[in-house]
Amino acid sequence: MARRRPGYRLELDLADMRALQYIAQRYESGKVLYDHLDLVDDEASFLAGHRVIWQLSEPAAWEYRDALESEGGVVPPLAGGHLQQELLKFYDRIV
Repeated sequence: MARRRPGYRLELDLADMRALQYIAQRYESGKVLYDHLDLVDDEASFLAGHRVIWQLSEPAAWEYRDALESEGGVVPPLAGGHLQQELLKFYDRIV
C-alpha cells in the first residue's frame, strides 16, 4: 500500500524511468525531476515492470517547473508519447 506524503505524485514504469534517465543526461528539467523522485510503492513491483507511484516534494516540483519553463516549457520529444503526456500533465498540476 502506497504511503501518502505531501508533494506531487507521478505514476511511471521502468521504461518511463529509463527514458527519463536519458532525458536527465541532456536537459536540466529532466535532471531535476530524475534526481528528486522518491519511490512510494515497493521496489519489486517497479523492477517487475509495473507502473508505480513516484513522489516529488513541493520545492522540487517548483524547481522542475522553473527548469522546464527556462527550456521553453516543452517536454523533450525524446520522452516519447506516453512519458511526454505524463510529464505535461504533471507540469500542469504544479500550482
